[in-house]
Amino acid sequence: MKTNTNKSNLPAIIRNSGSGPAKQGNLLPERYSGISPFLSKHDLGFVKAARAIKVSDLSQPDALKGIIECMNIGYAELGLTPPGSHSENRKEHLVGMANLIITDLAFYFPQVTLAEVVQAIRKGIRKEYGEYYGYNVIAIHFFVEEYLKSEERAAAMERQERYRQSQEASENLTPGQQRQILLDGLKQCLETYRKTGRIIDFGHVNYQLLVDDGRINLTNEQKQEIYEIAEWQIQREKETQELSLSKQLYLIKNPPDNKPEVISRAKELSLKKYFDSLEPPAGVKVH
Repeated sequence: MKTNTNKSNLPAIIRNSGSGPAKQGNLLPERYSGISPFLSKHDLGFVKAARAIKVSDLSQPDALKGIIECMNIGYAELGLTPPGSHSENRKEHLVGMANLIITDLAFYFPQVTLAEVVQAIRKGIRKEYGEYYGYNVIAIHFFVEEYLKSEERAAAMERQERYRQSQEASENLTPGQQRQILLDGLKQCLETYRKTGRIIDFGHVNYQLLVDDGRINLTNEQKQEIYEIAEWQIQREKETQELSLSKQLYLIKNPPDNKPEVISRAKELSLKKYFDSLEPPAGVKVH
């Protein structure tokens, strides 16, 4: 445990799922550089949390403050308050429990970050790791242990690692390796769509891959139909926006060019159409 570090804005670290302290904003580009653009929001949470500040790298006061914040998040989401007949008793309980947790983490999980602790708590109290008995040091140890060894975290970290390796040696990648990276991204995009109904396709990489492979092969009539649907959707969304009178007048005098937005939406709709045409694997629930 370090003893001489600048005071950190720990609640901000937790709320931002792993972002660095507010006073050290210059660390953010370095901390988050090289993250795969193909990661889903779910996977991104694991990767960003792993890159956050380690509990063992914090000063004792900052670690105490951060762990208490983690504990309070758990109490709030459980609808509970710390044990104690009055505020001073509750504070004593929190400090005592937090110190035990810090010692436990330093011994068993020296690489764990504050953001990972709070994610582990949130998943644990929702019984994603099974039953637990009491909200205490042993339970939080169990939550962190299960979080760190979970298959979903391992899969997210593996995808990120493959991307990192590809960036480090991109000039040495074979066409087959490059294609595998693209296929991994496409698979993740499909899984996310089936679970949530949302398309996450940065730069329309997945759409272009399917077009290049000939798996999205639309006739001119189909393209026109999808374009018109996209145009209608964008127009409808803009009509339902609440705008000030001055903003409305400005847009009347200076109508925006919606074409780039419509084209982007049309590609998204084409990708959805393709995904909908695929038979989901047995046992997979589609949104």
